Amino acid sequence: ILGSTSGQEWQYSFTTAVAPSPSPEGTPEFPENPVGEAVPEESTFSLIRNYPEDGNIVPVESPFLFVFSSAIAQDSIATGIRLREKGEHALFSFLSSGTDIPIAVDATNTKDEYLVIRPAESLTPGTSYELQLTTDLQDSFGSKLAEAKVITFIAKWAHFYSSIAAV
Repeated sequence: ILGSTSGQEWQYSFTTAVAPSPSPEGTPEFPENPVGEAVPEESTFSLIRNYPEDGNIVPVESPFLFVFSSAIAQDSIATGIRLREKGEHALFSFLSSGTDIPIAVDATNTKDEYLVIRPAESLTPGTSYELQLTTDLQDSFGSKLAEAKVITFIAKWAHFYSSIAAV
């Protein structure tokens, strides 16, 4: 995935796993347990990879990237993903309101399993945010996300660290 935000270019790449291939008889090949009985792989809908990771400091224009175990159902994004001010400002806690921030979908690929979203309005530098993935999020087969995930991060000015490094 290639893109640019506020003059800064970014590139992300994802690697996806391939499902087991069928045997000549047409049944999937499953790994064997120590006793020798076939054990089917689990078919749960889960989050495999995400950016930001919990606790990151993130540029205010940064997109949020997710890779799931299967293709996401577009109509579940609105109820399954929330971006919210955490209610605390990294420097001045009295400045935060703890409100929901609308999100916009930048890119999805229903054949693959990735999703790119970004805030629909500007984030406030120095403020803590929560990105919540709830079990209302579903894959294209109707399976709900197996486990809810909360990712906390702090928004930063886009050129804050590069300005400090230049000094």
